[in-house]
Amino acid sequence: MEILSKIISGVGISDARSVLYYLSRYLKQASHYDEYKKDIFEDDSRSYPSEQVRSLTWAAVAVIEEAEGCQIADFEDPTYIKWSELVDSLESSLDPAPSLNEVAKASAFSESLILPKANPTD
Repeated sequence: MEILSKIISGVGISDARSVLYYLSRYLKQASHYDEYKKDIFEDDSRSYPSEQVRSLTWAAVAVIEEAEGCQIADFEDPTYIKWSELVDSLESSLDPAPSLNEVAKASAFSESLILPKANPTD
């Protein structure tokens, strides 16, 4: 995970998350990439990513392939799963844990809510 962390260090959380998103897409599609020639960065639900995100995504692909000594398209299932889990774990670690103050505020707010009665005729 450290080699992927280095690639996304120094960029904002949004760009880091985007790099990991597109890396994950490539991991999933790599075995079909040559056949379909689909641009992993094309996504109807998102705008086209910045040059920095694209560059960092391809750098991550290169680092993974170098570490494994083969193309991602040639990964066996255990290798694919290992890297997918690493990407997922890294993405999950991007969000900082809430502070004790934030937890206290959220708890106080939720306790202050008035919930509707289960049976409106009561």
